[in-house]
Amino acid sequence: MIDLETIANDIWQPLKDYSGCPQILLANQKIPPKKLKDQRVIYNFSRPYNTGNINFTEVKEVVESIEAEFDKDLMYNYYYNPRVTLSITGYGSNKNPIDLYLNKVREFFMIPKLAGYFFEDYKGVVVNVGDTIDKTTFLENDYEIRKGFDVILEFEDVIQVRGKTIEKIQIIGPDSNIEIDT
Repeated sequence: MIDLETIANDIWQPLKDYSGCPQILLANQKIPPKKLKDQRVIYNFSRPYNTGNINFTEVKEVVESIEAEFDKDLMYNYYYNPRVTLSITGYGSNKNPIDLYLNKVREFFMIPKLAGYFFEDYKGVVVNVGDTIDKTTFLENDYEIRKGFDVILEFEDVIQVRGKTIEKIQIIGPDSNIEIDT
C-alpha cells in the first residue's frame, strides 16, 4: 500500500524550497491561529484512493520458501495503479496576495524534472494539474481569500500474497488412491 503520510511529509521541503512561500502546512497540522501567517499554502490528500474500476494484473512466481522444510512457495503478485488527489489551497489577503507563491507550487507539479523526479522514488507520476480556482469564503464579517487547485497522482502498487505450502496431495479416483508427498 502506498504510504501517503510519508509522501505528504517528504514533499514539504521541496515545495517550500521551490515556492519560497512563507508558510506551507499539512492540512491536519494543529497550528494556533496566532502562528498562522497571512500568506500560506495548505495541502492534503483529499481523496486518498480512487477505488472505482481498479484492474488488478495477477502475476504468479515461484519464490524461496519461508519454511525450512520446503524449497519453494508460490507468490501471487497483484499489480494495480491507484490514483490519489492532492488538494492545495493558498491563503492570502488583499494586502498580501498568495498568487505568486501558489503559482510557484503549481509550477512545481507541472515541471517533470521537479515533481516527476520527486514522485519517481514512490513509483508515482503526476497525471493532471488542475486549474487554479478562486475559493474565497465569506466569514461572518470578512472574506478569507483562498485560491487552490488539485493534482491527480497515479502510483504503481503491488499486493503480494504467499500461497500456502502444499505438504501432501491425495488423488482419489475410481481405480486409484495415490498420495504424493511434496
